[in-house]
Amino acid sequence: MRLLFFLALLPACTETVEITGTGYAEATAAGPDGIELPLAIWYPADVTEADVQAEYALGITGDAWADAPPATGPFPIIVNSHGNGGARHAGAVLFEEWAAAGYVVVSLDHVGNTFTDRPSVNEWVDIYIRRPADLAAAYTEVVSMSEAEDGVLSGMVDAETLILSGHSTGGATVILASGGTLNRATVLIACGANQIGGNACTIAESDDSEEIDLTPAGLPDPVATIAMAPLNGNLFSPSLDMAGASLVVVGTRDDVTPSGSNATPLFEAMPSPKTLVELQGANHYAFATICGVPELSDLLPSVASQCDDPSYMSEADAIDATAAISLEFMSKWVAQDEDADVDAVAAGFDVTIEAE
Repeated sequence: MRLLFFLALLPACTETVEITGTGYAEATAAGPDGIELPLAIWYPADVTEADVQAEYALGITGDAWADAPPATGPFPIIVNSHGNGGARHAGAVLFEEWAAAGYVVVSLDHVGNTFTDRPSVNEWVDIYIRRPADLAAAYTEVVSMSEAEDGVLSGMVDAETLILSGHSTGGATVILASGGTLNRATVLIACGANQIGGNACTIAESDDSEEIDLTPAGLPDPVATIAMAPLNGNLFSPSLDMAGASLVVVGTRDDVTPSGSNATPLFEAMPSPKTLVELQGANHYAFATICGVPELSDLLPSVASQCDDPSYMSEADAIDATAAISLEFMSKWVAQDEDADVDAVAAGFDVTIEAE
């Protein structure tokens, strides 16, 4: 068993809390339209008494321990949104790092848009429109678990300190949930060209405002948003009135959501404070921690070949960089640590960084 030792100084506490590793639990949330959303939850824990290692979907492995005794909370909460065709465990290694540093992390399955699903274009668009409300449902469930008198998460969550994170389509999801809006005129053009359909077109055709606002009820304004390789830069409004600080992380060899047409316009539209990190040589899937998935060559042969290609930044290096930089970013903007230095941490990795 690999033990991680962190001393995490948390904004909601005045004492230093020792964390010896990451606990893991599962739950479900009541999502929109009666949909049951599976949840994966990582939390700061004392793992010295844990003896069952967590198991993730697709054979993804990590270092969390099932139902380990929780550390003393409360801790800020991170709600994560996976990419198109992803799953709640995609990115698990990164989530373990966040939890070990003093955050409760919940990642949900966007039902109908996981690796087992094959939605039509219109179905996918309907799920895209629903996704921000999925995040609100997951947040509500985990806060409820924290407010209960018993259970592994009892007293663990600082409900007012929310961070949103997401990869690819999930990156777009968290931007929408943070207050970013879609450009109605652009959506109407895509609908007219039959590029998209479903509820996005229904909303655009029935609303005469310039922006489509999908900010969900029941979700407080996030203090920070982390968007990794976000999708759909062209569909968003030219000015994004988002809450909190924003971190955008991309790979320079992303051929799925190239940053020039996706992350770059989104970053330019975001209000300050904001930070853009480019991982040199990383591909689109570097944030999903899937290179170790058995039979990946059968599931995603092009991704498997990139995992083995030394000309790409390795998945391990990409996760190390993303974890270290995002944790320092959260120290600065969540914990309000005046000594936090994102540039100094980034200098230890093969990245370029821009902040405004």
